[in-house]
Formats: sequence, structure tokens, C-alpha cells
Amino acid sequence: MTSTLLIELGCEEIPARFCQPLLDQFATAVHTALQQANLLDTLNPVNPYATSRRLAVVVDGLMTQQPTQKIYQRGPAVSAPESAVLGFSKKLGYTPDDLIQADHNGTAYWFLDQTQPGKLAIDCLPSLLTDCVHALKLPIEMHWGEHNGPFIRPVHWVCALLNDTVIPLTLFGIPSDRVTHGHRFLSAGDTPMGVAISLSHATDYSQALMDHRVMVCPEHRRACIQESMNHYLVNQLVYLSEWPTVLTGRIHTKNLPLDVVKTCIETHQKAVLLDADQFAFVADSVTEANTDTIIQGNERVVAARLSDAAFFYESDLKTDLIDYQKKLATIAFQDQFGSMADKTQRIRSLALSLAHLTLGDINIETIERIANHCKCDLATGMVGEFPSLQGTMGQHYYTQQNPDDAATGTGIFEHYLPRFATDTLPTLPEAVIVGIADRLDTLLCCFYNGLIPTGSKDPWALRRIMNSLCQLCIANPALKLPINTLLKLALETLHNQVRTLKNTDTAYTDAVQFFEQRIYQYLKTTEVGPMAFGCEITKKTTIRGLYNRAQALTTEKEKNPERFARIHASAHRIAKLLANQEQPSSIINETLLTQHEKNLYTILNHKNVSSITDYSEFLESIRFEYWDQIAIQLDDFFEHVMVMDPDPALRTNRIELLHSVRSRFADLGIDWTKIQP
Repeated sequence: MTSTLLIELGCEEIPARFCQPLLDQFATAVHTALQQANLLDTLNPVNPYATSRRLAVVVDGLMTQQPTQKIYQRGPAVSAPESAVLGFSKKLGYTPDDLIQADHNGTAYWFLDQTQPGKLAIDCLPSLLTDCVHALKLPIEMHWGEHNGPFIRPVHWVCALLNDTVIPLTLFGIPSDRVTHGHRFLSAGDTPMGVAISLSHATDYSQALMDHRVMVCPEHRRACIQESMNHYLVNQLVYLSEWPTVLTGRIHTKNLPLDVVKTCIETHQKAVLLDADQFAFVADSVTEANTDTIIQGNERVVAARLSDAAFFYESDLKTDLIDYQKKLATIAFQDQFGSMADKTQRIRSLALSLAHLTLGDINIETIERIANHCKCDLATGMVGEFPSLQGTMGQHYYTQQNPDDAATGTGIFEHYLPRFATDTLPTLPEAVIVGIADRLDTLLCCFYNGLIPTGSKDPWALRRIMNSLCQLCIANPALKLPINTLLKLALETLHNQVRTLKNTDTAYTDAVQFFEQRIYQYLKTTEVGPMAFGCEITKKTTIRGLYNRAQALTTEKEKNPERFARIHASAHRIAKLLANQEQPSSIINETLLTQHEKNLYTILNHKNVSSITDYSEFLESIRFEYWDQIAIQLDDFFEHVMVMDPDPALRTNRIELLHSVRSRFADLGIDWTKIQP
């Protein structure tokens, strides 16, 4: 027989950004605790619900009683003191009279052999649920009253039911009840918490709240909002309301760029710009009587915010963008590495060094202008107010002041691209060069200062920076710069400016290791992920070259699965056979070869094929055909030749031949043992 569990904490408004993580944590804790208590099947899900004023979990299919347990446990020897026997039985909740004697390895021991009925769920749940609540890791803590807390916000009610029975527990000084509360304003309640709703059964929870103007399911609210708007703000708006209604208002943009208007109303009003003179927002307590008042109030607030933005915009335009470069000296970057002005100089120097080593049509003067201006907008009033507009305002101000040089303006914005995984890539090769220089400089500076990502902590977003570097290098074939070259150029640029740096070798080694780990992690998220870990990184490896190798392996497996499997099996067999065999120092003696060995030896020394060692571009068709020929001859070799011959000369010669085979399979930096068949 199963039942339904409901646990709800009603509280003051939880900040929207904390709701989902806290709800996930609460639901996971309850689910895990119920499973460990043998009250819930592993496959049974829990149903998490939350608004800004409540956290709740509903569990269907809960067992009403724990299953009966068979206890059979060995205690002290029969010859042991009476106190030891008493302690053993007491620890398990029994008396010495409940113990039996039995032989174990020739010695008589006391054993407990009992069948213990399971506890009722109603008896287990009070302590179990209390522990789950108190174990929550809170992003912020509040205390209220004399001894209440900590919790993320003050708690006002606790609703806890098992079917139609109240689960007796007390949280934060509040005893549990069967009462929840409707919408504060729309449910016509006589208290600030909303109308009190007495639940007759735990299964009534969601519908009872719906009847009192609370959509307790986040996905229902999300769908309601998304019917009117499709935007990333939805995730926050879901937790800013209990009965969401989307309204629209009119705005006057005050001749501001639309990017500024959009950012302003999103940041301050959590609203969405629909077009140049209209915005949409979500309200929570809308009635026919107050709709116009709510719209007019939001329009007044938006107008005031845009008026502030217009002040920053007009003030910024009074100064040429390049003149803000002087103010960058007052903006700190990192310890040892000076200000943003110092960083700008390093970006320029490194970008020029990279440009001279890059293939393709690159305009050096454009690179210089982009590098000189790329961080200037950080000193403007607009970016100070809205940091997310960095690059956007730099492009706008530069283009306003230099209408004949659109390329530099575009480069100022594009050097930040891509900012996230699905972002667009820069169109200007000059912006790509400056963007790579900027990211490399940040990476090296962080490693010098020990700001290395650990676990979930990555304050400088170095993982994201590495992902964007991978995207840029893979998307631009002209960037055929080995990983070591990129880091050494960045290191050289740092030393030219800061000559007192210490621990250079450690910082460089850590940076190289981080580079390699993150490149593999990035490739793992792409279509070539399964093959990426079989492609080795050497001193000559480029990021694009590594991707090309993994892509070639992926394509071969898809188009020629039988050939791929044959090559893979042969390479694995060789690696396993030679795992504990040192390579002989002697050269292969052709006079000792049998015909089967000669066939294999001839393939290995096929001059037109074995000389291919281009790491930057993988010549897939020729290389796979060659490996397949080796695999075929290798099968023939193993069928007719005994490698571990009693004759030492023959044995050594054959091991040397197989080492040559393994080196051929490892051409172009492929480790077949790390690739799944």
C-alpha cells in the first residue's frame, strides 16, 4: 500500500535567483532520505514545487511502512565477559535473553537472530524531513524572532501531510499543520499571507492553490509567461510571481541606442523590449480595476531609468573614445599586472606578434586600432552603470566619432565574441586576433596569481575563456599556431612589461596542463567528442589540428565501420602484446624474416604512405587505407608466426617488427587504446 507525502515551507519572498537551486537541493535531499529509509522505490520521482513564497515537495507512491528486516549479527564470544554481551545487545536495542549461541570457525559466539518489523512512515518522517530542511546549504541566511533560523527567509507556516494525516514536526519554532495559503492579494484573504486553505489530503495541494490564484508548479508559470514572451528573463520572472500576467507599456527611447534601452529595462524592471516604443512586463496582482494603474506605474519607472541612461550617454559622447584610455590607468586589473591600461598595452603587443605568425589577409593597422580602443569603454559612465554593454558601447561611440572606419568599431565589439557556447563568432579576422590576445593575457595572469579554477569556483571564468579560445581556433584555419607557441608568446609579452615575475616555470607548466585539459573537455562537447581523447597533444599540436584528427576518426567510423573496427582491433592487440615488452635496441634483420613477416615489413616501409606525418591537416583517406593494409597483414602474421620463439634472435627480431607496427598506428598522434571501438 502506498501513500502521498506533502511538505511545504511558507516563507517571505525568496530572491528569484535562489529559488531553483534551493528547490532542486530540497527535492534531492527528500528523495535520497526516503530511499535510504526504504520508504520509496528508486524509480519513483518526487514533484518539486516553488514560488517566491514557498518551497514544497510532493511524493507519490510512498510506502506506508518500512519493509520487515532480518537481523543476523555476530557478537562477542561466549567466553567473553558479561559486560561485553550486555553492551552488544543493548547497542542493537535488545537484551541478552534475545541472543542465541552458534559456532563460527570452531568458536562459540553470541548471535542476534531476529526479524524486525519496519517502522510506520508516519513515525519516520518527522525526523527525516526535519533533517532534510536543516541540511540545506543556504546562499544567504536570516534569523528572526528570538531563536528562529537560519533560513533563506523567515518561515511563517509549515504544511506537512501523509495522505490525510498531519505529520507531527516542528520547524523554526512552527508546528506543522494541514494549512497552506493562497495568493496574498488575489485570494481575498484576511491576513498578509493570503487566505488560509485547509487541505483534506496531500493530493489536493496543487489544485487547491490553483483555485486560490497560485500556480505552484514552476513549469505552469513558465508556460503562462512564455505564451506572451520568449526570453531568457523568463527564468527569473517565473519566481517573481505566483499568478503571472503579462502587460505592455509605452516608452520614449530618448534617442538612445536600442541596446541601451533593452539592457536598461531588462536590468532594472525585468521587462522585455518588444520594439522601439513598447515593452512587456510581468505583474503578479492584476485585476480589472488596477490594470491601468500598474501599467502607468511601470511606464513612469522605465521613463526615469531611461532618463538616467540618457544622461550617461550624452556625457560619454562629449569625450573621444581614445581619451578614455587615460582613465583605464585608474581601473585595476590584477596584482602584479597593473591596470587596464597596462593590459591594453599587452593586448596590443601580443596581437601584433600573433598577426605576424598568422596566415591569411590581416590588416596590421586595424589590429592596432582595435587593440588600442577595445577596453576604453570600461571607463565610460554607461558601461559603469551597465557592465554587460562593454564592447557594445565601445563600438557605438567609436563609430559615432569615426563614421569612415566601421571595421575598427566592429572589431571593438567582436573581440569579446564568443561570450558563451551558442554565441556568434567574430566576422573580422583582426577581431579574432585581438580576442585571442586578450584571453591569453588573462589566462597567464591568473595562473601567475594562483587564480586557478577549483571545483565549482572559477572567479575569472577561465573555463569559459578556454572554450571560446577553442571555438576561435577551430573556426579560423589561418590560426595554425601550436598551443605551446600561443602560451610562450603570451609569456614573453608579460615578461617584457613585468620583469620582476617569479615562479615562471610553475605558472607556465600549470597553464599548459590547464590548456590541454580544457581543450579535451571542450571537444568532448562537440560531435568529435568520443574520438578526441585518442588524439595526443604534442609540441606541434594546434587546436584546429587536434579537432581535425578527431573529426577524421569520427568520419571514418561512420563511413567505414568495418575498416575502422579492424584497425582499432589490431592497434589494441599490438598495444596489449607489447605492454610489458621493452623495445630492442637492434635494427630489424631482414634475413631472419619469413614470408609472412616480409609482407608486413614491406607495408611498414611503403615510402609513398609512411612518410605522411602532417599534424595540422589529417589526410584521412590515404592514412586509413594504409592502416587497414597493416591490419590485414598483421592478422596474417599472427596466424602463421609465433612471436615468442624459443630462438632469442628470432624473438627479438619479431618484437622489434611489432614495435614498428605500433609506431605506425601511432602516426599523427593517435592513441588507439583511448578510443572506444
